[in-house]
Amino acid sequence: MLLGACVSGGNDQVLQSAIETDQNANTFAAKNLSPSSPNSFTPEHVGSIGTNQVTIAKAPSVSFASEELQIENSILPEPRPVLPPPPSPRIKKTILINGLASNVSAIGYGFKNLSRKIPGATLHSYASFVESSTVIRSQVTREIINAYKKNPKIEINLIGISFGANIVTWIAQDLHRKKIPVNYLATLEGPAMAPIYTNVRLADNFSCTDLTCFRTSSKLAWGNKKTQFSKFKYKASHIALANHPKVHQRVISQIEKPLPSTNANQLVAQ
Repeated sequence: MLLGACVSGGNDQVLQSAIETDQNANTFAAKNLSPSSPNSFTPEHVGSIGTNQVTIAKAPSVSFASEELQIENSILPEPRPVLPPPPSPRIKKTILINGLASNVSAIGYGFKNLSRKIPGATLHSYASFVESSTVIRSQVTREIINAYKKNPKIEINLIGISFGANIVTWIAQDLHRKKIPVNYLATLEGPAMAPIYTNVRLADNFSCTDLTCFRTSSKLAWGNKKTQFSKFKYKASHIALANHPKVHQRVISQIEKPLPSTNANQLVAQ
């Protein structure tokens, strides 16, 4: 009986201890699994994410200098080819000498119109042959010599009609003695012209068929095989020849004709 009582008493203590232990466990679970706890598994949380949202951090943007350089290089334009420097501008001195009584507008109008078509051209008109053969000839020759001393690459162009054609051939002859080249020489109906020497690069002679025309032509000096010489004849009067459109076109094209590969100064007579 005593043993049974002890056993019985011991069972009550064991049972009481078990009950307290279970109550403590429930209390601990209740505290740690309360609705306010993130670890609680209430029905609204079980099997679903519920109202809690998971934030996933974005990967930081990383760029590499080598990649940026490669992209920038891929969109750069191709380098332009290096071009040679442009040629230096051609400096010209163009002089037109009119015929006798060319200071009268009804006579000297042809060269006046031609001079307006040539940039920088100088026109000499006069009344008598004495003025042209002395004053104008010496003045033009002196101007050309001084211009050549300042710039040996200057291009001299001489155009004359009637007695003025005589004057430009005489001037070209004087320049030949000075070893000064002439780029272009044009003569129209000159009655007494000097031969064309090797210091002249290009030369043209224009004549007409009317009864008022001299129908004369300039000639190359003996042994001159360097000057490019051409002759033209048009149906016109002596005065009207100076205003002929084909004459104007030819004169302007010869003045603008490209220089040869060698320097124009090499055309000077040896």
